Amino acid sequence: MNDPIVDGPRAGASLGLTGHYASQARQVWAGLELWAADAGVDLDVVDDAGSPGRALAAYRDFQAGDVEILLGPYGSETVRRVAPEVCGAGRLLWNHGGAANDLATPGLATVVAPASSYLHRLLAVARAAGIDEVVVVPGTGRFAGQVAEGGRRAAEGEGMRARRVEIDRWDAVVDQLTRRAAGSLATAALIFAATFQQDVTAVRQVREGGVEVGLLGCVAAGVDEFGRRLGPWAEGVLGPAQWWCHDGPVDVGPTGPQFVRRFQRRHGRAPDYLAAQAAAAGYLAAEAAARDYGPDQVRRWRTSTLLGPFALDRSWRQTGYTPLAVRWRSGRREPVATARQPGWS
Repeated sequence: MNDPIVDGPRAGASLGLTGHYASQARQVWAGLELWAADAGVDLDVVDDAGSPGRALAAYRDFQAGDVEILLGPYGSETVRRVAPEVCGAGRLLWNHGGAANDLATPGLATVVAPASSYLHRLLAVARAAGIDEVVVVPGTGRFAGQVAEGGRRAAEGEGMRARRVEIDRWDAVVDQLTRRAAGSLATAALIFAATFQQDVTAVRQVREGGVEVGLLGCVAAGVDEFGRRLGPWAEGVLGPAQWWCHDGPVDVGPTGPQFVRRFQRRHGRAPDYLAAQAAAAGYLAAEAAARDYGPDQVRRWRTSTLLGPFALDRSWRQTGYTPLAVRWRSGRREPVATARQPGWS
């Protein structure tokens, strides 16, 4: 998994290249691979198959093997298992793959916005469309709960009514809606925040059942694989994305357009935000290592990458930016401008 004969710092990452995170992890790997080749870094990627235990074993090996740069695994549950040991040993762990709010801890240098902010821009879009009711359907686990709770608070802040339906009740609810035996969602925003597969399945149920909704969104809609899975049924669905290519100066690493061109030359396709946020973590990690920054300096560091501003608060939570809203149109994602979202290109 390494580029041959690389004379540079050693970096290690554990990713679920097989298992339930495989689709997302392959995007992450592509971003890290580009960064490593670009920065002259000797990158070792271990397949943890989506297992937190296997990931922990990989990072123990990295630390024992004197790997200089440690890039986090994918998935909040996996980061939650790995971070205490790595950061507890005084090491920096560059987190691109875990957005749960409760992960924040000294030494965990998170480049992505927290889960509680995922739905903010989607709800601003809904409010601008005149929608005043939101139904959020989260999956199990802390990440999904934090997305849902952040969405509820944002909805109430927009003056909207918000209610929550657990994912294990959704089959019964959609059955009632399909048979017109329950209240209509024709004037409501319906947003799913479960696993990727659960989001895809739920959106398919809505489309197949002909359920009328005022606005349909889900977390999975932020990546290209969502459209490949659903085809025309993805049309009009909104989702959050941590990144969209926009031109502008950055302090560390390439600009957005430069990154896209390099990625397309290397991989023959455009990058998802998962690849971009992983690469951004790599560029930051390498720059911090070159500056000999330890945890204290990184926590106070104010800089920018192709993702946007990098700024950690006192609790080590990323506060530099908020995920934007994207919508599926004619088989592709496009950014949706809101009053609090600048134009993107």
